[in-house]
Amino acid sequence: MVILFNYEEAKKRVELPIHEVISKYRIPPPIILKEHESIEHLINTLFRYGRECVLVSDNRGKVTGIITLFDLLKLFIEHPRSRLILRHPRLRPENERSPISTVMSPNPIKIGKDLKLRDVLELMVRYGVSHVVVIEPKTKEPIAVLSKRIILRELLGVEILRDLTTAV
Repeated sequence: MVILFNYEEAKKRVELPIHEVISKYRIPPPIILKEHESIEHLINTLFRYGRECVLVSDNRGKVTGIITLFDLLKLFIEHPRSRLILRHPRLRPENERSPISTVMSPNPIKIGKDLKLRDVLELMVRYGVSHVVVIEPKTKEPIAVLSKRIILRELLGVEILRDLTTAV
C-alpha cells in the first residue's frame, strides 16, 4: 500500500471556496429523512446509497439533526456520553423501529457555500465534529454535507493506492 500526499497542492486546495469544491469534486446532495422514520429505515438508506450520514428534518422540512455511521455505533454501548465533551443527552432507542430522532445529533453546524475550505477545517477542529452541512445562503436549504473523510481523500489529495503486484 502506498500513500500519496502533495503538501503544496493541498495548501492550494484549502483556499478553494466551498461551492467550487462541491462542483469540482461532485459532492452529492444530502439525503434527508424525517425525524419519525425508523432506525431500521435509516440503516437501510445509508447502506443502499453508500453514504456515511443523513440529515434529519422535522415535519416542516427544517433540518434539525444529523446522523453519522459513528452515531450508529453508539447504539451498542451503554453510556454514549463522553466525559470530555458534553453533548446533549440522548434517548435510548427501544429497538430498530424507534424513530431516528432518538439517535441524531441535534443542531448540526451549517455553513454558507462561499466560505473557504480552510474555514470548514477550523470549525471541525474547534467544535470536534466530523461533518458540516453546506447551505444555500438565500434559501437556507442544505446542498451538501462535508466530512473529514471527504476532505482528506477527495480535497486534500490524500490517497491510498494498492500495490498492483499484490492485487493480482
